[in-house]
Amino acid sequence: MTMFGAVWLLLLFYALAKNNKRMMITLVLFSCVFQSSNVFVFGDTAIGPQIISSAVVSVYFLIYKFKSGQIRVTKEVFSIDKTSAVLFLYIVVISVALGAFADNYIRIFQLMFYMLCFLIMKDAGAQLPDNYVYVTLRKLSIFILVVGVFQLLCTTNIIPRYWFIRDLFWNESAGNGEVAQFMWPWGPYFRFFSTYLEPSYFVGFSIGALFYFINYKEKRNQNYILIAGLAMATVLSFSSSGYGALLITGIIYIAFSREGKMRGYILAGGLASFVIMYFGFYDILDNVIFSKLQSGSAYARATWNLEALKTFNSSPIWGVGYKNCRASSMFYTILAELGTVGFVLYSIFMFSIVKPILSKKKKLKIGDEQVGIIFALIGVTASQMIAVPDLDICTFWMWMYFLGLIIGRNKRRLGGSRCVMQ
Repeated sequence: MTMFGAVWLLLLFYALAKNNKRMMITLVLFSCVFQSSNVFVFGDTAIGPQIISSAVVSVYFLIYKFKSGQIRVTKEVFSIDKTSAVLFLYIVVISVALGAFADNYIRIFQLMFYMLCFLIMKDAGAQLPDNYVYVTLRKLSIFILVVGVFQLLCTTNIIPRYWFIRDLFWNESAGNGEVAQFMWPWGPYFRFFSTYLEPSYFVGFSIGALFYFINYKEKRNQNYILIAGLAMATVLSFSSSGYGALLITGIIYIAFSREGKMRGYILAGGLASFVIMYFGFYDILDNVIFSKLQSGSAYARATWNLEALKTFNSSPIWGVGYKNCRASSMFYTILAELGTVGFVLYSIFMFSIVKPILSKKKKLKIGDEQVGIIFALIGVTASQMIAVPDLDICTFWMWMYFLGLIIGRNKRRLGGSRCVMQ
């Protein structure tokens, strides 16, 4: 057990002992950002706080729901609950059929607990105060930015990398040479990634939070500094996938936003930022974008995608099994692992998430907060399609948890009931 793990388990056990459901939910949400911190390390195998917290809280709430007889199934045909369940069942069946389940059952169970935890969040959202998501996400964003500033000062050798700080926020690097390059060695590394393993994972949080606060019109005036901080952190990540995801999400936001003035601001801000970067920091832009396509990294990623495409061609209908082929892009990973059938099921699952923003009536009904969370999910999915090829990535499921909370809260509001979890 790590130092971080001891602290985390104490907090989790305290919440369970006190039957403090709100604290449990908060711990689950915060666990999603500690990607560089492990609770247990067994040789080459490490277990992080997100899977432990998600599993424990899911089991706790499910036991309570079974005892109280509150298990219900939504009547909506293409609900997120049903599309995610069908996708997961397909992953299990195809893994068993292809003989891949025994090798990857831990990762399959991990995905199962993430999907279960999303369902738990829907139930919890109906019991929490109306402003819980906003308050929690605001605190989480400030925390990530503050720790990120500290990380940047450490990795550029401006301040010492104190061992106890590393063991709390970046203990993943203690036993993993691949990620040790960022925090543990003494060489300078000027990129913003905060508590995440690397910048390409961090931008899944920063871009999502950025569009959440931009879209939340009621609270926007209170968060201009935070919005600027998130935008700056995304830029300082110097992540090609981050820049690409930011552009894609911005274009989709402009296309579907109800605010004409805000669309103009985003378009003008984006163009102004590009001009400033092009004429003032061309070397950075060239290194991150223009020359990236000719770099060794781009060649390696293209090779991984090509190998995945070859794997898909060898089994185009069913794929070769979950976690049996990892490309650079999740598009190629899903094609190779789950085949055409799995890709169609994944597409239906994603459509069930984003479909409310396709209708003006639906957007008005669900409100700015849920729309903002959907754009956050679009942002992290864009980064996955570029260079984060994992369906079980922590940032995606963090935003899914927030979406579940908002859906539950909105359902309670429509029913006219009051929150019971203070």
